[in-house]
Amino acid sequence: MENENRSIKEVCKAWLDKDRRTTTILLIGLCGIALLAISSLFGGETPSTATAPDMKVYTQELEERLEAMVSSVRGAGAADVMITLENGVEYIYANEEKTNSDHTQSESGGVSVRDDNQKTVVTVDGGDGKQGLLVTEIQPTVRGVVVACEGATDERVALQVKEAVKTALNITNQRVCVIPLS
Repeated sequence: MENENRSIKEVCKAWLDKDRRTTTILLIGLCGIALLAISSLFGGETPSTATAPDMKVYTQELEERLEAMVSSVRGAGAADVMITLENGVEYIYANEEKTNSDHTQSESGGVSVRDDNQKTVVTVDGGDGKQGLLVTEIQPTVRGVVVACEGATDERVALQVKEAVKTALNITNQRVCVIPLS
């Protein structure tokens, strides 16, 4: 076993000493791969959803606007609205993608292709330092709405309130519940 290890060491040393150009290229390639791996580990993460306090404020403002709209429906009277959301605000950031392709032909005539993809968020200088370049902000999806209003005992008023809420929030009939206010 020791003779085999020595012979492998001797072969490697002889090969490295013999062809310095190949050794240099090999070492530069390995350093490049290591740098890519390290940069992917430390590439800053970007927030994908809004924080809980932001969502509370968003939901509260939406509920207040909906209450005002429902109260303005003829016969609805005073209203109380509760909204539940499925998710938070999603932010889509600009990305820069780099692809490196390596085509290698073997002695047997086969071709192997290796693609390295690197995706990074485009950053810009902002007041608080570097920030991701925001492309799109997707508002949260409404899971359901409950409207309690004085006029909901009248079926026509309840239907008008339901239609107004559906239209305002672009949601289906099953996601809206209109009940009489106690």
